[in-house]
Amino acid sequence: MDEKIKVNITKDMHNKLLRDMENFEFFKRTGELNPNQFYTTLIYNFYETFLEEENKIKHILNLYLSEITDNSKKIQKEISNISADLLKLTYESHSGSLLVSLSIKPTASTKTAFNYIDTYVLKEHTISSFYRLLFSSYLNKTTQEKERILFKSSFDVISKALDEKKVVFFETTNGGMFEISPYKWAVSNEHGFNFLLGQNHSGHPYSFRLCRIKRVSKLNQSLSIKPAIKSILDKMASKGPQYIIKDIEQEPAIIELTKDGIEMFRTSYVNRPKPYSIDGNQYIFDCSYAQLHQYFRRFGHHANIISPKSLRDQMFNFYASAYNHYHLITDKHQ
Repeated sequence: MDEKIKVNITKDMHNKLLRDMENFEFFKRTGELNPNQFYTTLIYNFYETFLEEENKIKHILNLYLSEITDNSKKIQKEISNISADLLKLTYESHSGSLLVSLSIKPTASTKTAFNYIDTYVLKEHTISSFYRLLFSSYLNKTTQEKERILFKSSFDVISKALDEKKVVFFETTNGGMFEISPYKWAVSNEHGFNFLLGQNHSGHPYSFRLCRIKRVSKLNQSLSIKPAIKSILDKMASKGPQYIIKDIEQEPAIIELTKDGIEMFRTSYVNRPKPYSIDGNQYIFDCSYAQLHQYFRRFGHHANIISPKSLRDQMFNFYASAYNHYHLITDKHQ
C-alpha cells in the first residue's frame, strides 16, 4: 500500500494525539510537529498488540456465547451483535463527533504493516474504523506504556541487554553516542516517562529518556557496574530518574523556607523533590542538586540554601545574572 489512507477521528482524540507527538518529541528538522512519522510509527509498532488484545476480548465473549444452547440461535445472534458493539465501546471512549480527518501515508519502513492490515484485517472493519479503534486503544494506555510502544525497537533491545547483562551502544537525538552498562528502567513520577539508568564508559551514573535513544546495538561485552554507582542509580530511580546525581553530590542539602515558601512547596507539585527530613522550617534533601536548583529557583527569597555551598553559589549566580539582565534593560528604557 503506497497511497494515503484517510482516518476520521474525534477532535478530542486528535488533540490527545497531538499532545503525545509533542511529549514524545516527534518533530521535523524545522521544529514543527511530524504527524505522519508519529502515526506510521504508532501503527507499525502497535497493530499486532492491538489485534492480540482485540482477539482476547472476542475470545472471552465467545466463551460466554458458547454457554447458550443451540435452541437460542436468535438470542445468540442478538448477544453477538451487542458484544460487537461493546467491543467498539471498549476503545471508543473519547467523546465528541467525528470532526477531524487524518491523512496518513505509509513510509518505506512501515508499509509492510499497512499491507498486512489491508490484506488480512480489514474484513471486519472499514479502513477508518480500524485505525480509529487502534488509536483509541493506544490513548487508553498510560504514558509509560505509550512511550514503550512508540520506541519499541530501542526498548526491546535494551531490555534484552538488561536480561543478558550486556553493554549497549546507541545514539541520542541530539547527536551524542554512548556506550552504557544498563542497570534498570525507571519512570518519572510527574509525567510517567521512561528513563534508562546506567553507568557510562567513564564509570559515572547516567540517565537517558527512552524517546531520545535511537539506533541501539547490544554488544557482546558483559556489563560491570560499581556498587557505589548502583547505590546512586537506585537513589535516582526513587528521587527523580531524569536528574543525574553526580559522584560528588553526596552531601545532603539543607534549605530553609519562609512561611510563604512552605506553602509554595506544598502546592508546587511539578518536579518537587521529596525531603527525607524536616526540622521546623529547614528541609533536608538527599537528591540531585540539579533538581533542587530547578525546583527552588522559582521561590526567590522564600527559599534559603544553607548547604551545600556549591548549590548556594549556583543559586546566587542565577539570581545575579537575572538581576544584571533586568538592570541593563531598565537602564535602556530610562
